[in-house]
Amino acid sequence: MSNNLFSYKREVLFVHLVCSLLFADAPDWSVNGTEYSSSMSVTATLFVNEVASSENDLIGAFENNTCLGTASPTQYLGNWVYFLTVYGNVDTDNITFKTWVSVQDTVLNVIENISYESNATTGSPDIPFQLNSYVNFDFSPVVTGIPDASVELGAAFSVIDLGDYVETFDDDVVTWSVSGEAQLSVSISGSNVTVNALDDSWVGTESLIFTATDNTVNQFSGSDTSMFEIRAVDHAPVISGIPDQTIGVYGNFSTISLPDYVAEVDGDSLSWGVSFGTPDVTEDLPSWILDPSSFELTMSATILVKSKNAGAEGTTHTLAALSRDGSVRGLATATGYLDNWIYFLTIYSDTNGDTISFQFFDSVFSQDLPVNETIIFANNGVLGNPDEPLVLEAGYVLININREGSATIDVVNDQWTGTETLSFTAQDLGTLNSYIASDEMQLTVMPDFSPVVTGIPDASVELGA
Repeated sequence: MSNNLFSYKREVLFVHLVCSLLFADAPDWSVNGTEYSSSMSVTATLFVNEVASSENDLIGAFENNTCLGTASPTQYLGNWVYFLTVYGNVDTDNITFKTWVSVQDTVLNVIENISYESNATTGSPDIPFQLNSYVNFDFSPVVTGIPDASVELGAAFSVIDLGDYVETFDDDVVTWSVSGEAQLSVSISGSNVTVNALDDSWVGTESLIFTATDNTVNQFSGSDTSMFEIRAVDHAPVISGIPDQTIGVYGNFSTISLPDYVAEVDGDSLSWGVSFGTPDVTEDLPSWILDPSSFELTMSATILVKSKNAGAEGTTHTLAALSRDGSVRGLATATGYLDNWIYFLTIYSDTNGDTISFQFFDSVFSQDLPVNETIIFANNGVLGNPDEPLVLEAGYVLININREGSATIDVVNDQWTGTETLSFTAQDLGTLNSYIASDEMQLTVMPDFSPVVTGIPDASVELGA
């Protein structure tokens, strides 16, 4: 059975495939085109039981059993082609087709239908629209979508009901069979299949081909392949012992090599992550006040904010643009756009070249956070757009973890003091369970200055000096 024909059959009900038989003389199908306000053209071929129609067959177009057009075939490049005008009005919608098969003196329903569209053209002489009809036809079963399965060593595969993955277009009963098994034992009862390993210690993957065969003279069949995998037992990674760090104002935190604190006995690849804990001290939303009328110049910025290494979601956060002296130059809350939350911010000033900084009130943490980035004011300037927004990072400290698990730590405001609690995570990649492990540590900036060591000179002497 061709794939094209299968796609046709999937879109129709079984009743259309059986086709009601009306034994009669050639039907008196007719239409008065003057009663309709418009028309469309259909150029089609007709196949009955997958055999091209003959020169004496007819087709008719209908809506709710009202004939809207008829056609007899015309020879074109060795094929019988129907050039059909279909009439309709403003409310004409779904067009169905029937055919009169002359050799059987039988009217059959056609599987395909079209939507009516004034002045539209469906098909052409060289690429005609194919119509299909069937009577007492033996269809092949179609088997598709049998899922792959994967379990750990010692676990059992779930029973699969193969009946969920076969489509039949007639009343034929099918019998299931399987091939391809070597390390697996396969038992089929009716349409239920049970799969087990022959060796309880075997680890690997095997392809099984399941076939449904009609219990008919033709014994038509369809099949689908499914992969069955037994994996070695997956162990979760363990991450522990990441030391706390304490520095003074203007100090620098040390880079953390996360793999040094992870035990991964399976050798699985890992992905890394970090999240921030609940702060000990929270704040209220600052009383930011903006008076746009006091400024003469404006620019706009379309912004996405990452707060504490995560996307700031929702409309309850506030982004403020500030001048060097701390006066408010713009305020915005977020608007949902596709999967992001975007800040459409108008920034005000009286002078080009002003340095604009930002503060972000994160309502989840209830904290007024500094933002890492600054911009230079330019009258009528435009930064970012909804699809490519300007990205700002808010937080007291920013964490960047590369693929190798090296975590660098930057303090956004050099004069900030306080403590942040972090949870670093390591998660298995490409495993059945995607196990994840975490470890907490604290970063503290004390209200004391770190010693600054700089300018120690290089030295060079001769041998013996």
